[in-house]
Amino acid sequence: MGWQPQVFESAEAFLHSGQIDATACLISDVQMPGISGPDMQLRLIEQSRVLPIIFITAFPNDALKSQVISNGALDMFTKPLDIAAILHRIELVLGTAGSTVA
Repeated sequence: MGWQPQVFESAEAFLHSGQIDATACLISDVQMPGISGPDMQLRLIEQSRVLPIIFITAFPNDALKSQVISNGALDMFTKPLDIAAILHRIELVLGTAGSTVA
């Protein structure tokens, strides 16, 4: 797709990576070792860093989805993932929807 993804072993690793400001879109699992994805989202908000976040989860919960969306997340997808839907969301964020990425 022409993107340059980075992978972090945990939410804490991402928060301490120095890469937050260079992140165009964050995809995060809800449940992770250490702090959860939604807790990471709250820490970013506390730091006044607003990122487009897409959450993924194996344990869908309407209340949690409502919470993360109200805190600014783009969406929360349930496993097994609909890759086309996630790619479409990313393309919308990056402004590449309907265009070819080199």
